[in-house]
Amino acid sequence: MRKMIFLLIAICTLLALTTAWTYKKLCESELSIKQNWMELQLCYEYKANLFPSLISFTQNMEREKNGKYFITLAKLRNQYTKATTLNKYRTLDSNFNDLIISLEKDYPQIQSEAIFLDFNTKCSIIDVDLTTYTTAYEDSVTDYNELLNSFPLKTIAPIFKLKKLDLFDSNLNSALPLSYLVQKEYFTSLKRIEQAQYQWSIVE
Repeated sequence: MRKMIFLLIAICTLLALTTAWTYKKLCESELSIKQNWMELQLCYEYKANLFPSLISFTQNMEREKNGKYFITLAKLRNQYTKATTLNKYRTLDSNFNDLIISLEKDYPQIQSEAIFLDFNTKCSIIDVDLTTYTTAYEDSVTDYNELLNSFPLKTIAPIFKLKKLDLFDSNLNSALPLSYLVQKEYFTSLKRIEQAQYQWSIVE
């Protein structure tokens, strides 16, 4: 009987330690995702902040009467500031690169302009940082998804509605951590217990 009691205590202790360790890893993983995503967004914000000088320059170019480039650049800048997923940022980058190629083809002389050269130089520097932070973000999301697929999270994740993140389409702009659902369920349960105890004490 005593051995059974010790065994139960050992199992409960092991479960408690496993749960605490798992929750700690979950929070660390979520924090890593948030930090990498924030760095990624800051890089794109810096990139968007380079647009005004080029927009102004193209607006004053000769033969640029129909606003083909400066209007499109202005729209692109606005879209960069509103993007919320990696997939959207990549689409904007692709559109931006196509636009610059077209601009250089229609106005070859722009390649020697100081404003354009400065714009390209700064964009190149930002693109290096983007590659670094994109890789870090992808790795952190992959680690998070693998964590959700491991024991014991694999069994309890559906209870707390924790789902794997879509690497390209997940919107991470929420001010709350992803583990908020876990915390919400936990503290809500505690509150219900406290209310029940309080109501019971009144009845007594």
